[in-house]
Order: sequence, then C-alpha cells, then structure tokens
Amino acid sequence: MICNARLSSLLALCLGAGAVFGLGLYVGAGSSDPSGFEIVPVQEGMGEMDPEAMMEMYAQAGQPGEHHEALKVFVGTWDADLKTMMAGWEEMNTTGSATYEMMFGDRFITMDFKSSVMGEPMRGMNLTGYHKAKQRYESIWIDDTNTALNYMVGQKTDDGWVYEGEETDPIAGMTLPVRDVIVMHGNDKFTFTRHYPAEAAGMMGIPVEEGKEWVPGFQIVYTRADAEQGNDHGGDQGNAPRSNR
Repeated sequence: MICNARLSSLLALCLGAGAVFGLGLYVGAGSSDPSGFEIVPVQEGMGEMDPEAMMEMYAQAGQPGEHHEALKVFVGTWDADLKTMMAGWEEMNTTGSATYEMMFGDRFITMDFKSSVMGEPMRGMNLTGYHKAKQRYESIWIDDTNTALNYMVGQKTDDGWVYEGEETDPIAGMTLPVRDVIVMHGNDKFTFTRHYPAEAAGMMGIPVEEGKEWVPGFQIVYTRADAEQGNDHGGDQGNAPRSNR
C-alpha cells in the first residue's frame, strides 16, 4: 500500500507531467480563456526531471513549516465572550466555547464553536491552514445559522493575524469587504474582531470614528479554559456566530 505522503506526491507528479506534455498550468485570473484562468508555461526542465526526484520535491513542498507551527497556540478549549458594536443589537451579545485541534499531520487546524444566538443554540466550524505556494493563510468558516461558506485569506502580524474577505447579507444580497483582526494576549487569551468599511458600518448602526477606514463590528474575547495548556506558539484565526448577517 502506498502511504498518504507518497500517494499525494504521485498525484502531484501526474499533474505536473500532464502540464509538461502541453496542458500548461492554470494560474491567475482574467485571461481570455473561458475558464477565467491564464495558461502559463511550466517550469523549464521539469520534463527532463527524474520521477523520483520530482516526487521528492512535491513531498517536501507539502510538508508543514513554521507558519503551520504557529497555529498550534490555539490547540485546546477556549471560553468565548462576544460583544457586538451595533446599536440596538445588544441581545446578540453571547458566550460560548471553542475547541481547536490540529489535523492532517499538523497541516491544518480546525475549530468547533458552540454558542447561542438570541436564546437559540448555534454551532460553527472553522478550518485554517497556510498555503505555502501562495504564501498566505487561508480560512473557511461555516455555521448552522446560514448557508454561506466564508473564505478569508490572511497574513501573520507582530501580535497576531489579519484576514480579509467578503460577507454577503443573506436577505439583501449585498456583499461587503470585511477584515478580521486577531490579537494574541500571551498564550491564554486572544481577541477576534470583525471590521467593516466605515460607510457600511455607519449604515449598520455602528459608531464610526472620523477618519477611520475600517470600523469594528463585533469582537470575541477568547480565554483558555485550562491555562495549563498554554504553549509558546503564536496564532490563527477565530471566527464568530452570525458572521454573515
């Protein structure tokens, strides 16, 4: 039986070989190609590479690194305290819990979020990883309050992470850019803050400070349920109930 790592490498090798034989690689966007992707030449010399050497290259490219290691700070269970900044929506303030686990050989981290919204139980899930080829963190959030699959991309900062993406109102259908800021406060506490463009925030009843481009819409404070589980790594992405209002 081929182990998972070698199977993954074999699949990658097949894809690479197909590209070498004239299929090309689909990258970028906005080309005249009907798929919306641009076809670019493969790396010179790949066609002459020894298959074993190529498999080893793909295997190494698929190994987790320091950016994945940073996510391990979240492993464990956290208490969550959510507060909204929208006037008149104070009943949305809530508490909950989040449990993080690494998966697939420490390549990704999952978060299981449990809380309630206006007295009704809710559950959300987050999957985060670091895309080595694109040099960015990528995150997906889903929950049982809507049908959206929320995709965000981000980068590490000195004290946490910043992610950017979009949020679509499920009734109005209006899509807005959003920014999520994660700030680590040691190993046992972090904050997740969803930001909206100033103009949109004003329409949502969120106080807007003059000159601000991004305005906080809600914040979740996470505190480690068992502080003894703390470690020395540094962090990932949180997410929140009703993130697609």
